[in-house]
Amino acid sequence: MRRAVRTPMLLLLLLGAGTGQSSAQVQQLEGIVGETVSFPASVSSGVLAYRDGANIAQVSDDGTVRVYAERFSGRVRWDRESGFLRISELNTGDRGNYTVERFNGGKRVTGFQLTVYYRVSQPLIHVTDKGSPPESPCILLCSVSNWREVTLSW
Repeated sequence: MRRAVRTPMLLLLLLGAGTGQSSAQVQQLEGIVGETVSFPASVSSGVLAYRDGANIAQVSDDGTVRVYAERFSGRVRWDRESGFLRISELNTGDRGNYTVERFNGGKRVTGFQLTVYYRVSQPLIHVTDKGSPPESPCILLCSVSNWREVTLSW
C-alpha cells in the first residue's frame, strides 16, 4: 500500500519557517564540492525539503526513500543507523536553506543553512623578506592553488 505525501501540512509548516518563527532552530552546515553532507536530524520517516517548500525526498515508515527533485536523483540517501538524510556529490548549486520534517515521535521541523566550498590545495608559505628583527619584520607569503577567491586566516 502506498503512503500519501504529506505536502499540505509540510507547506504550512514551511511557510511558518519562512516568516522567521524557526530562525532560532537553523543550523549551519558546511560541505565541500564532490563530497557528502549529512543533515543531523534523525528521522525514521520524514521529508527533506527546500526552505521554499519544494520536497526533495521523503523517507517512509518502511525505510524507502523517494526522491522528488530530479537534480538530487541518485544523490539523496538515508542512513538507517543514524537516521540522517545525506546529499552526496555536492556542488555549489546545492547551497541554500533546507528543512527536515520528522514525522516520528511527533512532528518536528529543523532548518539548515548549507554552504558549499571548493577544496583548495595545501597552503604554501614562502619567506619573501627575512629582515633583521626587531627593525625589519619578516614577511611571509601564503598562497593556494584555486581558481576562485580564497580567504586565508592565521
